[in-house]
Amino acid sequence: PPMTKKHAKTAKAAARALPALAKTFACSPGQPTQIEALRCLSLLLSALPARAPFGKLTATLAKAARPKRLGNLGNAKSGTDKEELTPTEITLMPNWLHDLRGGVSSVLRAKAPRELRHVALDLCAAACDLVGPSWLCFDLLSGAAEGLTETKTKGKNSVSFFRLVLELTRVETAVLLHDLTRDDREVRQNARRMLHVPLVVYERLVSALAQDCEAGEAFDLNEGSDGQSESKSGSLLSPETAAAAVGALADVAEKLLEFLELLSSGDDSQKEKENPHGIEPALDAGVFLATIRALSAFLAELPEPHARRVNALLPSLFAENTSENNSRALSPSPNARALVIRFLLPYVLQATETPEGLDAFAAANGPGACAFLLERVVASGDEKNQLDKLEACGVIAAAVAALRNGADGSGKGLVGETLGERCGEVFWRTLPSLVVWAVSVTGGFKKKQGDDDDGVLAVVFRFAGLAKSETKREKKTWRDALATMEFLVPGGCDLGEGGSVGGGGFLGQGTEGGVDGNAARGFDEPIEL
Repeated sequence: PPMTKKHAKTAKAAARALPALAKTFACSPGQPTQIEALRCLSLLLSALPARAPFGKLTATLAKAARPKRLGNLGNAKSGTDKEELTPTEITLMPNWLHDLRGGVSSVLRAKAPRELRHVALDLCAAACDLVGPSWLCFDLLSGAAEGLTETKTKGKNSVSFFRLVLELTRVETAVLLHDLTRDDREVRQNARRMLHVPLVVYERLVSALAQDCEAGEAFDLNEGSDGQSESKSGSLLSPETAAAAVGALADVAEKLLEFLELLSSGDDSQKEKENPHGIEPALDAGVFLATIRALSAFLAELPEPHARRVNALLPSLFAENTSENNSRALSPSPNARALVIRFLLPYVLQATETPEGLDAFAAANGPGACAFLLERVVASGDEKNQLDKLEACGVIAAAVAALRNGADGSGKGLVGETLGERCGEVFWRTLPSLVVWAVSVTGGFKKKQGDDDDGVLAVVFRFAGLAKSETKREKKTWRDALATMEFLVPGGCDLGEGGSVGGGGFLGQGTEGGVDGNAARGFDEPIEL
């Protein structure tokens, strides 16, 4: 519903309170006023009204977080201190966002109760949702003119804010996943209630690190050959921190995989006998989906470290939960299955470029899973806002790209022709409904939005262009299906950002040898939390 004048006044009043609350939060560490400011900020930034798309409060908060002009920072530094900051390091964020970071840092470092630290972590996720995950990469802990940083306030042995959040997230995730398997019912319920916080922050950390690595790579390509100093790298994180963070993130992904492997081990009756109070996916659909989503965020950027174990899990993750197949399927419902396939698409797109990944895709009936997802998207094609349509376009393009990769692997001899035949059969069966859906969807977009040959909208416009063609009506071979899919979704097509639908891969760059158990396994010295 449209925002009324009363709602607008309330939202503006709440946004005006942000700077004072953030300042109190940052400037009164360990005091009752800090706890009260933390609670107020949580209600204001982390509650559902602040995170709902097109919500009444969301737009007002986004306006309050709008970057300042660079000229406003002219008096922030003077002399040589100002020259030490690179253009990337000079943040244009409003001061209250730096105060918020400083308050979160003090809570995470203090011996605060676990609940308060989780509220602080949730504020990190809320800030990332508001201004982007790069907020985690800055070390400015105050919006004051002197621009306090972590090293200035804590000395040379201090760690970056990014590492602080990452380490606490790693510890909390491991502890809560372990608590989910304990016999104490109260402990399990508490873990289920709290687990979503570190998992959401984990997703934001993956996105932040990927974007930072991408920024560094873009800087090297565009300006690195102009004699720039090493400090002006385009990245906010140091190379050492970024390389170690990749290993720490991979460790969290391994814990998530271990939890999923525990869920998939044995049939339901045997699991009940061995652990009558244990976790069952049918009873904890939210935990299961949150785990899959967090793991998929990492796999979208760096699939290699855990590819073998993920491939072994794909049959259980993609399987349909029926009375005959109940012991094999992990997804407790059709909705959950559709989300699992959706989350894993970025990994599947990268895995199906290798022989091992193609074998796993075939063993998991990947073509059937893609068909199920395509049919679900088409069936829900009556969405009314453009955001949902854009997301659906990306999912359609990625699912067809996965079918294309499977058929292409068969064509190149990387896998048997059976996979190619199944991919072709699924494509021809779903093509007519996809064309009808594409025609209805493209009516809401301007034609120029589909002019980019590399974008998902261009893919949907090409689908719509088949409406007057005989292609969708003819029964052809799987090789013909491959040729059609390559026309609709060409190789190298831009299918989205990071974990959205296309995968990223930036976490594997800039680390010697990648993450193979020996290189980049995390930080050398643990920090005290």
